[in-house]
Amino acid sequence: MARRLPFILLSLIAVVIAVATVVEHHHGSHVAYDWVYGAVWFKLLWGAVTASAIVLLFRKKLWRQWRVLWLHMAFVVILMGALVTSLTSRRGVISLREGETAMHYMVPDGNSANVMLLKPMPFYLSLDSFRVLYDEDGVTPANYVSYVQ
Repeated sequence: MARRLPFILLSLIAVVIAVATVVEHHHGSHVAYDWVYGAVWFKLLWGAVTASAIVLLFRKKLWRQWRVLWLHMAFVVILMGALVTSLTSRRGVISLREGETAMHYMVPDGNSANVMLLKPMPFYLSLDSFRVLYDEDGVTPANYVSYVQ
């Protein structure tokens, strides 16, 4: 069972992410973040995958194969970076037009989702230009490109 546990947990994460994508489509990004991506249980699930993979790596003595070790350690570094980001980051919204500069971002008030509070940033953000790239049909937006300073 210990041999299959990391793969079972990864499969579970794939299912959770698929469900979160549907939730995000129907209820918005903030709901998907609150219920899944920002939830403690989701972070613990990623931690369980990481821990079980490390245990398997050492039980099967795969650490002797340096390529396998480096690959797994790269995943650990990526997941640690994601954890640090999720624990220290702040979420908010900035609305800019070309040529404008902002030094504040908006966050929803904890008491009312319709009230936005201004929070200062430790830097200025300026939108130099904005472009919409379209699909081959020339109508459907394929990508949005912002050039900021």
